[in-house]
Amino acid sequence: MGIEQYSIGAQSRPMTTYPAYKGHIRPWLTLLLIALVYCFAWRSALYAAEGGPEIVKANAALGEAFVRLLNSRDADAFAKAVSPTTQELESLPGAKDGKTSLSPYASSRLSLNRELGKRLLKRAEDYGFDSKRLKFQLKAVPQENLFISTNAPYVNGSAINMAWLLTVIMTTEPAKGGETNPSPSKEYEISVFRPKLFPEGWRITESAWWSRTPVEATNPFLHWETSFLNSIPTNRPPFVIKDDPALDTMGYALIRFMQMEDDTNLAAEAGKSFDEVYAQLLKTAAGRTNLPTKAELQKMWDKNTMTVIQKPAKEMIRQMQANGIDLSQAEITLKNATAEVHNVGRLMIAAEVNGISTPKMEFTFIVKSDQKSKDGKPLAGEYSIVVGRAERDSDRWTLMGPIAWSKLPDNVSGTNQASFDFEKYVTEHGKLPPGTQAPDIRLTRLQEDGSFSLVEFRGKVIVLDFWASWCGPCQEPMAAMQTLLPKHPEWKDRVEVVTVSIDDTMESVRKHLQKQGWNQTLNTWAGEGGLNAPAAQAFRVIGLPRTYVIDQKGKIVAFKRVEHEVVKDKNGKIVGVKARTVAELEEAILPLLKSSGAP
Repeated sequence: MGIEQYSIGAQSRPMTTYPAYKGHIRPWLTLLLIALVYCFAWRSALYAAEGGPEIVKANAALGEAFVRLLNSRDADAFAKAVSPTTQELESLPGAKDGKTSLSPYASSRLSLNRELGKRLLKRAEDYGFDSKRLKFQLKAVPQENLFISTNAPYVNGSAINMAWLLTVIMTTEPAKGGETNPSPSKEYEISVFRPKLFPEGWRITESAWWSRTPVEATNPFLHWETSFLNSIPTNRPPFVIKDDPALDTMGYALIRFMQMEDDTNLAAEAGKSFDEVYAQLLKTAAGRTNLPTKAELQKMWDKNTMTVIQKPAKEMIRQMQANGIDLSQAEITLKNATAEVHNVGRLMIAAEVNGISTPKMEFTFIVKSDQKSKDGKPLAGEYSIVVGRAERDSDRWTLMGPIAWSKLPDNVSGTNQASFDFEKYVTEHGKLPPGTQAPDIRLTRLQEDGSFSLVEFRGKVIVLDFWASWCGPCQEPMAAMQTLLPKHPEWKDRVEVVTVSIDDTMESVRKHLQKQGWNQTLNTWAGEGGLNAPAAQAFRVIGLPRTYVIDQKGKIVAFKRVEHEVVKDKNGKIVGVKARTVAELEEAILPLLKSSGAP
């Protein structure tokens, strides 16, 4: 299924041109707002609410909870009013099975709704709503478009009635002794996504956001955010987002990179700073005492930035210089920018665009220049850059992955097109392309002393899996690897399963392997440096897990991977993986063995 091309807002965006780079350009960090979407298709019956007394009463109670929040700024009281209690959850038919406590869920939902209240208040401040001069009052909770899904699945297999989208409309009046701001004749609207209808009233179990305000249109970023959030209930991911003003700012950073050919400036301008990372780490790791020192963390972060951002940028610069492409005197215009967005779950919980990520951005530029390449060909034309990964912080996109040329004018790329295509594939997919000769890497054995080179297994099919003991998604594939050769003893001399740990030390991974009992593979260590270790760098590993299948001649083979289903024993220890994971590897390996005359 193709990705929907989705555009928020009808505003036309003038193309922005940067003049030729003449020397000093002051680095600046980009401002940004973007979001992503989540939609879930219920198969339960839908009916339009007819405005019975129970619905009317529940609507009014929920609306008043929002009014009290905005007037009192008491997020704790708001959370208690709109969150299901343990008793309410246990009263649902089928929810109380006598084995599972619902208290943790109730506690978690209370905490999430407290944060939701704080976010709504923070956004009200961003909009300029002054609670000291402005008093909110409930106007209506419209029912003509309120559809309720009956018997929607809920906690512990219970069922409950659920509204797809509920809207609360409020107006304002001057607070005592103050002046209203904005006008009291204006309306304010909050949308609540999929609230659940308990006998005691509506409860917020997912999210809510400002869906209409008198002032949103005056700020392009807030206007885009509102439009995007309002699109959530009627669309499904993934999205290719256009017309986001903040995408332009990332594009402008790339323009300056094209003109300056400075990977360090690109990392400083479009990347995340260490101070930001460190502050976030201290917040999320509160109470931990085993953290590395700040100096050690900075060293690690600088290495990561060099590997993930600057090294690919240096390759782009090398390609430009090798082809005699000098854009320092060119006028470069951002033609368009798109971001492919997937992580819907976070948005549905938080109802904010902060924290979303994209596995792919693409920027297209128009270059005007009288200069020519090394081969005497005009440099003018259309250039595109692909970004492998980016994340949104509180007010901007930050570059978190590699970049590469996606497209150059035909007259410029010429005979070097294969090099450009190779780097584009690596950036978009985070791995070497099929058909590539596998790099010869040296690995340290973990189950015995010594090391070896991958080329020593030439003539065998190799399954090469990069992983780490601290990587959660790596555990299931690692468990699957343990079942492959025991299932096929006839492959003993024809297939080698090599796992490559990028843990910081051999000792840490050895302990993990022993604990899990994983000894049916050739377990190795990439060496010091983690993702910066030569073995990981050679295979362009920037994320985990990453599995390659290599044929007998040393060529990388394409194979399909789906999510793996791990099997655990009663103590939670991984004991295997359902056959579909092994079947995928078998599907890739069997044709290679047959082509060599093996059974």
